[in-house]
Amino acid sequence: MAIVWDSPRALEVTGFVYKQLIVFLLGFYIWEFLNTLWFEWDLITRKIAFRWYYVSYLIGRYSMLVVLCLLFIIDRNKGMPIDCELVHPLLTTIGLIASTCATTNLMIRTVIIWDYKKLIAAPLTAMALGQLIFSVYGGVTYAKAFWDEELKTCRFNYSHYSHLAIAFIYTVTYDLTILILTCLRIMRSNTRSRLWSALRDQGLLYFVFTAIVNIIAAVFIMLHLNDGMNAVVSPPATTISVILSGQSVISLMQLNKSGANTSHAGGQSQYQRSKSQEFTSHLDFPTFVDALDSFFGNYN
Repeated sequence: MAIVWDSPRALEVTGFVYKQLIVFLLGFYIWEFLNTLWFEWDLITRKIAFRWYYVSYLIGRYSMLVVLCLLFIIDRNKGMPIDCELVHPLLTTIGLIASTCATTNLMIRTVIIWDYKKLIAAPLTAMALGQLIFSVYGGVTYAKAFWDEELKTCRFNYSHYSHLAIAFIYTVTYDLTILILTCLRIMRSNTRSRLWSALRDQGLLYFVFTAIVNIIAAVFIMLHLNDGMNAVVSPPATTISVILSGQSVISLMQLNKSGANTSHAGGQSQYQRSKSQEFTSHLDFPTFVDALDSFFGNYN
């Protein structure tokens, strides 16, 4: 028996699945958020020197938290009417910005390991700006919702649902470009280190997982089974992207820190600095990789 996706029963089931999914994603994200909260504490206590590179990481991290918390609050609303026309475009836009920041984290470090070459930095920056503009415009313009008195909740109405599918495909294409450029730089280097391995493995891991969730989201949106299904597939894709991107940043900070401690223990310091100078990683990396220290953390 064929499923009538626009039937009241199908919409009711879709709404139930969506609410349970938001609860799971919020719980999982808060667990991940608390486990990595030491980074913000180190910034506050100045154990890590603040760098502009951290802006995209922090914006994406907190944007995703705000979106999931607000979605949870809205879904637990006990029938009180909500201004869905205002709230839904806002949440969609913030969520798309979080996804943009997730990709930007990897884009920044790719530019760094290419030693800020304009041939690499210019197109990647243009793609990042394009993704940001695309996200803001699409979220504000196309993400519509209205209050359903019968279901006592917001009903989504994607007037141009193909736009969101294109946003997911754009993200996959952008991520693939970053992965290819990262791997090319690693292959061209004569140096092999734990950092290079981490850059390659994390870039590949991030791309594989985000590509899977984004392609699934794009397929469901293009099928347009109903507006509820379009909404169900979007939060997991964005949440997974933000978590994996954040983990790639955090783990490389930890790698640099552990490498520095190991180097000191062995008495093999790569740099001789006075007490007033900053303490950075002492891993044996080529010159252009030293720039990564300013991205992945300078510890006093």
